[in-house]
Amino acid sequence: MTQTANAAVAAAEKALYRAMIDADLPALECLLAPDLVYIHSDGVRESRRRYLSRVKKGYYAYTRIRSRKVATTIAGTQAVMCGLVAMDVAADGGKMLTVNLHSTLAWQYRDDRWQLTLRQATRIP
Repeated sequence: MTQTANAAVAAAEKALYRAMIDADLPALECLLAPDLVYIHSDGVRESRRRYLSRVKKGYYAYTRIRSRKVATTIAGTQAVMCGLVAMDVAADGGKMLTVNLHSTLAWQYRDDRWQLTLRQATRIP
């Protein structure tokens, strides 16, 4: 795939993390596919609707999300990103934790933009 597609997917990832930190619901609604499957590092699975509801209620509080060593594969309208993610997050009013993850993001190009269809994270001990 072209450098342009790689740059667009990388920009979508960056926009996703910024929207998560800012609890920017309109941006998240644009970035998250209607059929999203969001799997947390503890195995909890959420739909787009459930995840957005929790963000709206302040259930998640992100202060830092950074990815590195990301490998991206693009085939047509599908893209998969695998890499390491460090995140500072508190859930349900709990203590802010620094979590290091192996992360997989699956994107689909639809409606003239990249939308996240799957997020799977595994905690690194």
